Amino acid sequence: NNRVHTRQVSSPVGRPLKGFGTYTNLLQALRDAIAGHRYMYETHQVLHRNISKNNILLNPSGNSPDRSTGGSPSRGGFLIDFDMAVSYPRTEVSGAAHRTGTFDFMTLGVLLPYSMQAHSPLHDLESFFYVLLF
Repeated sequence: NNRVHTRQVSSPVGRPLKGFGTYTNLLQALRDAIAGHRYMYETHQVLHRNISKNNILLNPSGNSPDRSTGGSPSRGGFLIDFDMAVSYPRTEVSGAAHRTGTFDFMTLGVLLPYSMQAHSPLHDLESFFYVLLF
């Protein structure tokens, strides 16, 4: 009831993860997405909670700033779709009557019916592993 319908139209920014050229490109894209996830969590206390193959994109040109080399380009990827993200740590539940996220990449700790575990950064890291396996 408290949702507002909005629409944003933009041109494509990245390529789907399934379009990786080599396995090295895939691993670099996952590495960059994990680094972005870590940055959002440590700097802004934002937890993504919906890591999936559709929420990681490859850079269209294959270039991304590499912080470890002072900004020189490297192949990589980035994380999108923060619509299920929350501030972490949370003290209250989301209010959703069901579990949110992409089922194929959800962790067992989140899926168990009576686990009562709050979604944590480790759950998101496990989801990155499932994306790699996929």
